[in-house]
Amino acid sequence: MHYSDADFWTKLRVIPRSAGRILLLKALLLRELLVSPGVPIWVRAAILGVLGYLILPLDAVPDVLPVVGYADDVAAMTALLGNVNYLVSDDMRGRAEQRLTRLLGDGKESP
Repeated sequence: MHYSDADFWTKLRVIPRSAGRILLLKALLLRELLVSPGVPIWVRAAILGVLGYLILPLDAVPDVLPVVGYADDVAAMTALLGNVNYLVSDDMRGRAEQRLTRLLGDGKESP
């Protein structure tokens, strides 16, 4: 999977708000982990894979399908976060929530 920060922010801006706050928050939490120092390399690799899958234009369930289009992406992020949740600090959660609020407010969130 290919991940880039620019593609990540572009994807988050175009994800329909109907896809849900949960999807966006999970993606932002994973990005917080990705850029945090001290996160094990295996976790970073898994995050790159999952976020790369999110931004990939083609995936198992096409994103353009209403309601179910992002189900595979949410499932992958949920599974990964379930395994690495012990690494997510309150500060990371707070930053992800702040970014989500800005993203949902004006759609211009970026690094």
